Amino acid sequence: MSKKNSKNIVFLLNALWIKINTKRKRKIIYLIFIILLSSFSEIISLSSVIPFIGFLTSPEYFLDNIFPRYLSLNLNSIDNFSLLVGITSILILSAFLSGFLKVYTQWEIRKLAANLGSDFSIDLYRKLLYQPYTYHINVESSDILSVLTADISDLINLLITPLLTLIASSFIASGLIISLLIINGNLSLITFFIIFLIYFIALRLSSNSLLKLGYQKVYLRSSFIKNIQEAMGSIREIILDNNHEFYVNIHKSLDKPLRKVIAKIAILSIIPKSLVDPAGISIIAIIGLFLALNGDINNSLPFLGAIVLGAQKLIPHFQNIYQSWTSIKGSKAILEKVVILLNNKTPKKLTRKRIKPLQIKEDIKFKKVNFIYKSNTRPILANLNLTIRKGEKVGIIGKTGSGKSTIVDLLMGLLEPLSGEILIDNLNINDPINSSLLASWRVSIAHVPQNVFLINATIAENIAFGIPKNEINMAKLKKVCEQALLSNFIENTEGGYFSKTGERGIKLSGGQCQRIGIARALYKESNILVLDEATSALDNQTEALIIKSLENIDREITLIFIAHRYSSLKNCDRIIEIKNGKVESEGSFESFTSN
Repeated sequence: MSKKNSKNIVFLLNALWIKINTKRKRKIIYLIFIILLSSFSEIISLSSVIPFIGFLTSPEYFLDNIFPRYLSLNLNSIDNFSLLVGITSILILSAFLSGFLKVYTQWEIRKLAANLGSDFSIDLYRKLLYQPYTYHINVESSDILSVLTADISDLINLLITPLLTLIASSFIASGLIISLLIINGNLSLITFFIIFLIYFIALRLSSNSLLKLGYQKVYLRSSFIKNIQEAMGSIREIILDNNHEFYVNIHKSLDKPLRKVIAKIAILSIIPKSLVDPAGISIIAIIGLFLALNGDINNSLPFLGAIVLGAQKLIPHFQNIYQSWTSIKGSKAILEKVVILLNNKTPKKLTRKRIKPLQIKEDIKFKKVNFIYKSNTRPILANLNLTIRKGEKVGIIGKTGSGKSTIVDLLMGLLEPLSGEILIDNLNINDPINSSLLASWRVSIAHVPQNVFLINATIAENIAFGIPKNEINMAKLKKVCEQALLSNFIENTEGGYFSKTGERGIKLSGGQCQRIGIARALYKESNILVLDEATSALDNQTEALIIKSLENIDREITLIFIAHRYSSLKNCDRIIEIKNGKVESEGSFESFTSN
């Protein structure tokens, strides 16, 4: 999206329109048809006022002069009472029809807006989940949370609903204006011009302010969510350091300005109505006074009544148009943000079928692999050559920053090399022509990170991650818990396998969380098992017991251990030392510990 186009709200709305599916577009067309009917009912309702008031105030003058002007009908055969009943019935029916259509139109607007909001939210969520790993390590989670929660809600309430309301009110207002011009052109033009002028001036004066306030709102809200996330994520440190007020002050510095911005946007949207109401009353009063002084009040009363009613009907629609436009204008920053995210690329084919894991036959090879992060100037990996054979237990060791974790992320297909190849049985997993290969390779890997992420659910659901609760294989789950030395701990808890772990595993120790991570990886039954500092929170005895239990795993499974300490790699077939993004040395555990 070009810088110029990103500033054009019409362009942004068009970009949003492109993302709407055919079903919703048909619903919008249907809604426009209902709006046209509502507009027509308002015209009938307003037009019925003239004959009604005219017949009540001066029946003879009305029958001889006013009615023939609009309808070529012979009314001599109809008595006055029947005519009055007919006119009254038309007025009442048209008023009820108009009211019903107003309610129905608003119902359809709200329903359509909610459905569109849901469509956009699901689409955005899917796009964000399918973004490559490099996207997620560079974007702030507070921005994602802000978009999926507050921004999408604002898109519905402050943009989509107001936009549909603006369309509805524009059609109805146009019908009312045409009717008023037909009834009495001069009086209607004066009334319309003054109302229009007030709203036009208000729009011109508030336009820039609304844009600035909209961008301030997006920035403040994203920072607001970020502060809450950081505080909740570091609550232990806050309590230990007694830093509560530090985060409270940050919250205060964001909360107050945010609420002031929201209040200013709301105030700007209601100011014109405060001026239009007294202006409208003044116009009607002056017109009535003028007609009374000229002695023409009785004959002009039907027209004056119609104009008063028309103005009364027109002002709310002008207010809706103005409020809708100010809301849309103030939401431009949100619209811009959502459109950019909706335009993110996703894989061409998003299959919902179960992907078949890739069965390794020979080996995994890193061939002259180079990698550098965007934020770095120094390469993390430089011409790395590495081979891991099928069924081998390989330990990778090195200091912090040596490139161990980057090797793991490249191996798992989360990152793509700057140059070089990662080959599985001589097949390049990053081959753009064979994109399904990478998906098959990824599902064949089970990964246990140093910091295991646990959802706020039961132990069983955390181990059988991503599997519906009623589909968990409890026999298999208990077996992997024994291998991860979890069984005793779980069986001594009150809820057993269905005990809650708390948010991010807050109810468990670091070692318990890591063992759940190991059990999760084993439950997956993958043929590649990667343990990235997965036993760092365990004591030496527990670590040794878990590693020993992993030795009994089928030799078809390839085990890759990433560690800082040699003791974690005691039972590996081979240890590879990484230094400055290259293989420094490799050999057996004994060859490393004997030096």
